[in-house]
Amino acid sequence: MPLVVESRAQSSSSALEILVSDEPSPVRWLSRLFGDDAALTPGVTRSTDDGQVALLVRSIRGAAALDDRAFEAAVRELYLELLGELRERGLEPIRLWNHVPEILRPGGRGGLRYMVFNAGRYAAYAEFHGAGEPFGRRLPTASGTGCGGSDLLLYCLASADGGEPLENARQIPAYRYSKRYGTFPPCFTRATRVASRTLGLPGPERPALLVGGTASIRGESSLHRGLLMRQLEETLDNLVELTRSGLEQTPAAAAEIDGRSRALGRFRDLRVYHPSRADRQSLRDAVGELFPGLDTLELVTCDLCRPELLVEIEGTAV
Repeated sequence: MPLVVESRAQSSSSALEILVSDEPSPVRWLSRLFGDDAALTPGVTRSTDDGQVALLVRSIRGAAALDDRAFEAAVRELYLELLGELRERGLEPIRLWNHVPEILRPGGRGGLRYMVFNAGRYAAYAEFHGAGEPFGRRLPTASGTGCGGSDLLLYCLASADGGEPLENARQIPAYRYSKRYGTFPPCFTRATRVASRTLGLPGPERPALLVGGTASIRGESSLHRGLLMRQLEETLDNLVELTRSGLEQTPAAAAEIDGRSRALGRFRDLRVYHPSRADRQSLRDAVGELFPGLDTLELVTCDLCRPELLVEIEGTAV
């Protein structure tokens, strides 16, 4: 689990909890729903008291040792089993975290292990839902990052109410990426809109956003190679766009959210992934100033899905 390195007062009634880790683990805010229990081992399913929201933890043991063909087949099987189990439980996936060992290892399906993972995931979704235009409307938001060890870890948050998938006008939907990023595209949406109560946040009827891993990508292309702060700025622009489009329900709300600071102020929980530990302090300082409404800030050192990316951010917003 991440290490709490600082807890400082943010207002008279709340504190900002800052956590750092060199290994991905379940995001801290899940404790609002399922308690502060570290025993989230593969095979475990945790549910809220009313059974309306669940967290499923699954894995592929020894994934790093599998060749490309076997790894792709294992990912397909994992996702098909997960989707089938959710259907039996009457739940819809609303957020997935995929932690892939050796995610940047050279391989088939476009050149990286991540592309092999994408091929297996695509095959499962296409078999379960059917290909075609409605395909994207059934996808939850997700992130894919590297991890140590040899096992692939999958955390799936699901709810009986489901959610509304959302895209970013500044970006091509990931499931429509060109073959430049692999034979089969990654299958996720940029964000999912749910009720605040689904995330254990106050204001049960207010909308909330589950924002997936967001980086310095416009269209489908990575921007600002080698420039951390420029990549951070581009990432923030994408977060602002998602927050504005996802939470503008009425003209009054649209006026309230106008402006970058108000949009970023909607975020309550944030996780920042970065492949270089040397960038941790500068990212922590920059993000801490830009997101005034945070309850938790996590900084996780790990590989990202593209080698040129230096930062990726996800979170919850209301």
